[in-house]
Amino acid sequence: MFFYIALILLLMILIYLFLSSYNVFANKKKYGDKEDLKFKYMNEGTRAKINKRLERLDYPFGMNADKYVLYKFTLTVLGLWYLYMNKVQGIQAVIFIIGMFFLIDIYLYLKERDIRSIVKKELPTIVDIFEIGSTTNMDYGDVLLICANSVKSDWLKRRLNKISAEYFVSKDKDKMIKSLKNLADIYEIDVFVSALEQKDVTGRSKEMLQALSQLMFSSVIAHAQKENKASDYKVMAAVFLITVGIFAIYMTSYMPELMSGLKTIF
Repeated sequence: MFFYIALILLLMILIYLFLSSYNVFANKKKYGDKEDLKFKYMNEGTRAKINKRLERLDYPFGMNADKYVLYKFTLTVLGLWYLYMNKVQGIQAVIFIIGMFFLIDIYLYLKERDIRSIVKKELPTIVDIFEIGSTTNMDYGDVLLICANSVKSDWLKRRLNKISAEYFVSKDKDKMIKSLKNLADIYEIDVFVSALEQKDVTGRSKEMLQALSQLMFSSVIAHAQKENKASDYKVMAAVFLITVGIFAIYMTSYMPELMSGLKTIF
């Protein structure tokens, strides 16, 4: 019963996606430009939210919000075809279809998690450079170039170089701050961006960057100590397991005598 309810819900979703995709291709001549093709039935707020996330991830597989929906639809259809061809039924079929439907989301989540880790690791360097730039009134474009040359991650180098180039052309600080904020969805970036915004509001950007730099330095030390402690625990666990293994091997040679002794007693 549960399988049929899930199948009906899935079919309703697929029909919705099919109508949306049909609308795209039916109006292809009308729009002309491929980039202007949009699902008629997708909310603009949802589209903007998905595009913002995909921009942060460098548009993997060339996805925008509309292609994201198409890919989910295609993978789900392929999943249904696989189930039909292999006669898979019951809870296994439901789990498989749900997995296929959310496969792209799982990939995006893992990619975003890696990006968060990269930005967290590199952000102290970026904050320090912006602090120095704020002290010397250096142009933001130059500061971003120095940041791009200072970070280790190739992905972050490309993003910072792009933001720097856009700023050199437009000199739009708000756009630059928005791009920096979209590097990763972490609170450290929000604090960093808030510090940059304070330059025009209160003129205390330098003080906030100094405080943030000290805070992040302390955070890095605490994180390193935590990792060292975790490594110590792992080493202790490994030594314990090795000891148990050696003891088990040692006792194995005495097991026949021990068992015969127990039989004699009982």
